[in-house]
Amino acid sequence: MKSVWKIVVILGVVILALWGCQRDEDETIDYPSAVTLIAPQDGTHFKETPPTFLWSSDSLATSYILRIATDEFSTGAVLIKDTLTDTIYKMSENLFSQIYQGTYKWAVAPLPAEDELLWSEVWSFSVDKSYPPPPPILIAPEDGAVFDLEPPDFIWHKDNSASSYVIRVVKDAFFTGEKIVVDTLKDTTYTMTQEDFEIALNADYVWSVAPLYLEGGLTWREFRSFTLDKPMPELDLDTTYFPLGLNYEWAYERHLWGDDYSDPNNPDPPVWDYYDTVTITVADSVLGVNGWEFYLEGYLFRDVGDTVYIFGNRVLVFEDEKITFNPQATGPRGANEGLEITYSQDTLNLSEAFLETWEPIGESYLRKAVSRIKGTGVVAQLYRSSSSGHGWEKESNVVDTLLYFFNGKDTVWRREGS
Repeated sequence: MKSVWKIVVILGVVILALWGCQRDEDETIDYPSAVTLIAPQDGTHFKETPPTFLWSSDSLATSYILRIATDEFSTGAVLIKDTLTDTIYKMSENLFSQIYQGTYKWAVAPLPAEDELLWSEVWSFSVDKSYPPPPPILIAPEDGAVFDLEPPDFIWHKDNSASSYVIRVVKDAFFTGEKIVVDTLKDTTYTMTQEDFEIALNADYVWSVAPLYLEGGLTWREFRSFTLDKPMPELDLDTTYFPLGLNYEWAYERHLWGDDYSDPNNPDPPVWDYYDTVTITVADSVLGVNGWEFYLEGYLFRDVGDTVYIFGNRVLVFEDEKITFNPQATGPRGANEGLEITYSQDTLNLSEAFLETWEPIGESYLRKAVSRIKGTGVVAQLYRSSSSGHGWEKESNVVDTLLYFFNGKDTVWRREGS
């Protein structure tokens, strides 16, 4: 009889669990509604005081996206695109001083969004400063131009009163986006370098030129947008230092050692020295508009992390450096001097080190380094962290040495004796 009751209880638990899963699957998510714009009223003019933007709140919204564009909201050059938790945005005096006369469009969308952003109605405001508008300064490229194979050439009119010009090219939104090009020059032309073109993501960009006068100050008279739509190159990653593919697997012998003498009251400070084994596997990959993303499981590579980002013919290393698959050597570099790239016969070595000091005698040091071989990938990697102060110190070291590499079909590399 007890066995029967056990079966009934177990079945009941299973049914409840399945019912709970079904309920979660059927559960709907409530999304916020479109917000209502409050101020500035549609068509408001501003001469000396920058506008303050207000809109209604929604209890389901976690944040809001404010977008301000020139001319037409959906196709004009985007000046501001900012994510805010509040329902108010005050344009700064500095930003307002850089905007020339003209009409601008603005709208707000709440987050999260189900599929596409749910924009409010679009309102306009105009900046009408006391001085008369100058003639247009920008010549080429035309607004809305698309570039796929060659970097753009930027051309603008000469201003006889200007001593030089500042050109700025920004991803997404001119005042809030990522700056791709910022340069000061006396000429009225600028060609984006091939390297900047390769590094830049496929996206929309806004550009402008500000003349520099003797009295100083920047005023951006005109804004134009363009799009980069570069085709993805055909890559044979298995011939590079970064072989990647679904179910590729690397196994490493890990050596960990260090000590921690940071607590003067601890009579038995920890000291360790031991070995372990870790495995890194390519679990999934996605091809997007800017290239490949490979997702790793088990652990990470010290240079690319646990997600490998490939942009065209470049790979992202140490979070913010996009290098080619055969990068040029930099030679030795010290701490805080940026990415170090060296070669030793057939091995590519990548490393980065940071040193921070503080008064009176404290310092912290961090170094990450990898060694890669073509067709195999990382054969060794190191992580070292140390810090010290008055009467204390601690240190941690991790070294991974490759045991084998399996490319989903064959074992390409195996350490002797393993």
